[in-house]
Amino acid sequence: MFDHFHKFNDWMARHTVAAMSSMFCVYAFMIWSLLPSLDAKWEQLVFYVSGGVIQLVALPLIMVGQKLEGRDNDRRSKQDHEMLKRILKHVEGEK
Repeated sequence: MFDHFHKFNDWMARHTVAAMSSMFCVYAFMIWSLLPSLDAKWEQLVFYVSGGVIQLVALPLIMVGQKLEGRDNDRRSKQDHEMLKRILKHVEGEK
């Protein structure tokens, strides 16, 4: 059961990092931050969401997603290193 929970957490973190690191997200946040200039009644909601939701929820998700990406990169680096060692042994064996 916990395996499914961990897989969902990994999936959520990776997709959050992908979404938050897109230009679409930049444009969405830019438009969101301009809402109070259109109508002052949006100011409190913009401050609440920006200060509460984005900082308290999205930032930890991004950090976890980056940790997962780093772990995946380390695993790929180890695989590449092992493959290069095998290739080097094969090349040295042909001499």
